[in-house]
Amino acid sequence: MDIQNMEGNSPLHVSSARANLPATLLLLQAGANPFLRNAKDKRPIDYSGSGEIRTVLASFFSSFISFSL
Repeated sequence: MDIQNMEGNSPLHVSSARANLPATLLLLQAGANPFLRNAKDKRPIDYSGSGEIRTVLASFFSSFISFSL
């Protein structure tokens, strides 16, 4: 799920960069790591190409942090 290419991008990085909301949601539901950083030290949210994807990833971050506390 979190396999990375030569640039360190995971499928979640790619779906975020391409503004592919269905793929992003599917990857998150399947357990993709939204905190994973690539070779440029960027997370998928740093490449989010649309407001919707940024909102989904930010919401996931918030729920994860709340759950961890």
